[in-house]
Amino acid sequence: MQYINKTNIFSLLLGSALLGTGGGIPLKAHKKIYESAFREKQNIALRNVNEFQPGHYLATVYMVGDPSKVRTNLKDTLTAALDDYQKMTGIRIRGIIPGEIGAEGIAFQASAYANLPVADSDLVGGRAAPEISMDVFSIYQIPLTPIFAVSLQGNSMLLSGAISGHEIEETTRNFFKNNGGVGLLIGYPVKAGAYKKIAMRGTISLAIKIGNYLATADIEGLLKKFSGSVIAKRTITRVNLKSGGDFFSGYLHLQEFKLWVKNENIELFKKDKKIAAAPDIIALLQSNGTPIHNSEIGGMRGKEVVIVTLPAFGYWKQKKNKALWKSALSPARSV
Repeated sequence: MQYINKTNIFSLLLGSALLGTGGGIPLKAHKKIYESAFREKQNIALRNVNEFQPGHYLATVYMVGDPSKVRTNLKDTLTAALDDYQKMTGIRIRGIIPGEIGAEGIAFQASAYANLPVADSDLVGGRAAPEISMDVFSIYQIPLTPIFAVSLQGNSMLLSGAISGHEIEETTRNFFKNNGGVGLLIGYPVKAGAYKKIAMRGTISLAIKIGNYLATADIEGLLKKFSGSVIAKRTITRVNLKSGGDFFSGYLHLQEFKLWVKNENIELFKKDKKIAAAPDIIALLQSNGTPIHNSEIGGMRGKEVVIVTLPAFGYWKQKKNKALWKSALSPARSV
């Protein structure tokens, strides 16, 4: 077992931002989320999946909606939602699984308030994803329910029964769209013994390792270690990203390159030829190694950035699993 605290949080934030691929939570807001957690608990336990008792339930807590509308202090909402979920379902949560890398700070806030360890893993497999159906539960067809959706305005709903990821996506997106545009989901209850058979492990630790390179602007060392590539250094020429109430999406232009965004960086084109696509990692970096969040990129027109890619991790390397992304994220071919 290790701990997340003020000694390693800077590296975690940087690595998480890169693996968030332009999505997740903006870096400054994510830092404030962790600061809120540390005010409650200075050392937050991070456990290997094997360290949990096989029969203990793990569950996830994560944010859904437009990342530009995130709030950073969620103590009251998280505390009440965790209590309500356990009372309504009868499930005693013994550990928190981050929903995705790039927004895992929500899980650490929940952990600090509920005094629960965080699993060194995440549902999306070492990255962020815009849709609920793009995770390990969908790959292995494991039930997601019961799921509790809570808007930051305080409205809520409980989903139970045999509901598909796509149905949950549509229902919760509509709910949050009508209740402030963003909120929390609690659910995906799974016994630790079952989860360890399917989990991509060590993804929080992976983010820290990546962040250690970025903290010293050692982009070359990072890419060598993780078999990545610098695609190009280009100037941001046009930003056509808009919030639709549930996603932040559109095209980002970098001279002859074009990047399709749906919260995260999804597909990269060079002169209309696709050269990279999720679940591979596509990230934009400042020259000092700091990853760029898509909600903040509108103010960077005219600035040069580094376009980098890393190969997908774990189960996302398999062709059949990559198909989850292709089927759900094909963009409209307009600019």
